Amino acid sequence: MKASAFVYPWDVNGDPEAPARIAGLGVDQVTLAAAYHSTRALTPRHPRHRIVTAEHAAVLYPAGDRWDGRELRPYQAGGWAPGDAFGEAAAALTDAGLEVHTWVVLAHNSRLGAEHPGTSVVNAYGDRYPWAPCIAQPATRAYLIDLAAEAAVRPRGARHGA
Repeated sequence: MKASAFVYPWDVNGDPEAPARIAGLGVDQVTLAAAYHSTRALTPRHPRHRIVTAEHAAVLYPAGDRWDGRELRPYQAGGWAPGDAFGEAAAALTDAGLEVHTWVVLAHNSRLGAEHPGTSVVNAYGDRYPWAPCIAQPATRAYLIDLAAEAAVRPRGARHGA
């Protein structure tokens, strides 16, 4: 059995000691966030920040060409995970000898629901849940499938276990 840890890119990026510290925990692999919902996350050992606020659901890497011209597309992260934050963290973790796996949250996106209300779950009483994409909607389902497919090939060049 392999020991694993769930990690955000902002746990690693900007902290040159983080990959070795994580490997030193005795884990063999990490599951690294590639697409995540809004959150406020503690990073108590990071030298530059103690709390990270991800203001909305976002991909933590540059979205691919498959999204060009589409109404439903992933949002890019803000200053909390700029550029290819996922790729940068994945490379550092791989260099520390860790297997890197992708962590994607598909069904929690309040910004998508606020900007595209028709994508959200509606309960039996007609209440809309803007944070919950409704997979029964064909356009929403296509968006989520493509997001999962795009993330499934990440991290490129990383060492994967069996």
